[in-house]
Amino acid sequence: MSRRSVFAAALTAFLAVSLVNYFYGNQVWLYRLVPCEGAAFLVLGEAFYLYGVSVSRRSRGRLMALSLVYMLFGAFFCAQSFAYAVNARKLDCSAPLDEVGGRVLGLSGRKDTVLWLGTGISPGFPAILQCGLRPGSRYAYSVLAQVNHAMSISPANRAHFEPLFRKMLAQYKSYILEKKPRLIVLQTNPMQAFLKQGEIDLTAFGYREAEVYGEYSFFVLK
Repeated sequence: MSRRSVFAAALTAFLAVSLVNYFYGNQVWLYRLVPCEGAAFLVLGEAFYLYGVSVSRRSRGRLMALSLVYMLFGAFFCAQSFAYAVNARKLDCSAPLDEVGGRVLGLSGRKDTVLWLGTGISPGFPAILQCGLRPGSRYAYSVLAQVNHAMSISPANRAHFEPLFRKMLAQYKSYILEKKPRLIVLQTNPMQAFLKQGEIDLTAFGYREAEVYGEYSFFVLK
């Protein structure tokens, strides 16, 4: 019993460390909870096992009843998971286009290349995929804002991150000049200032500002 208790203690410690690491990261991305979730299932399973062992020592009949409960619970969980997977395939996973997506569709043609210059994945990159268009760069979204913030923390950070900042700007410039995307969707603040630092002038590169919606500007190749 002591060995099993040690195993349970180790799992509990791993669960606690995983949870602390999630809060320490200070980010809402739920996939970072996967280690914690896995450890929680293992701790729960170990707890059920230890309880079953203690019951078996007192009564064989109770152990059989408990085993039946475990089996029914497991079967219900598996059936529920299977039903969820089957129903998910039947659902129409296409969502209506938002305002940005509608403008992307209206300003581009089928199989055109669209470059999304924004600080987050949404709304640009999902709109590109949903419309069946080609992304204009290998980045789903720009991390220039995050890198710029990191540079502002300290001189040491600036020395470390500035080469990366310049490299990404040079890559965006090459994407525009070489791939010539049909449409460029620009999140004006803060991306416009970053493009100026990289000497990226969309007008000089053959683009015209076709439309402005909120904080987004839509540049079409002339």
